[in-house]
Amino acid sequence: SPVAVYSDRKDASGKTIAYLVQCEIGGVIVLLRVDGAYENGYTEVDKLNVNDEIGETGNNFEATPAIYGNTIVIASRSDHVFFITIK
Repeated sequence: SPVAVYSDRKDASGKTIAYLVQCEIGGVIVLLRVDGAYENGYTEVDKLNVNDEIGETGNNFEATPAIYGNTIVIASRSDHVFFITIK
């Protein structure tokens, strides 16, 4: 399941900037900016494939990520726990 992340920054209209973190099968983590101004309501900000980063396969995500401050915490089916900082 995706999880919401709220920035401490505001957009031009003074609204808090919000994001969704979506962890997918295949080791992919996607950061989406939520904004009704976009045609589909969001835009992809960044994407990370942990399998490519650590040179392994089998890091599938089937759990909801947790957010602690600006860090995404997510466990994979291969018994790894990832801590990814949002900058």
